[in-house]
Amino acid sequence: SRGEKYRNVNLALRGGEIVSIVGLLGAGRTELCLSLFGMTRPDSGEIRIEGRAVQLHNNREAVRHGIGYVS
Repeated sequence: SRGEKYRNVNLALRGGEIVSIVGLLGAGRTELCLSLFGMTRPDSGEIRIEGRAVQLHNNREAVRHGIGYVS
């Protein structure tokens, strides 16, 4: 079990923005980024892009929606 690292996350970005997610070791930033990039699924809730709920099944789908990930 991953354990609960975060809850009630609400992240709103505008097109073209570049965002950095920072936090302490074990804070859950990698899990959050992997969910946003389609490499893992959130336990609950949804990811919305341009107002529509999407399910990202892999990184290609995330890239198609303009989401990138650098670790």
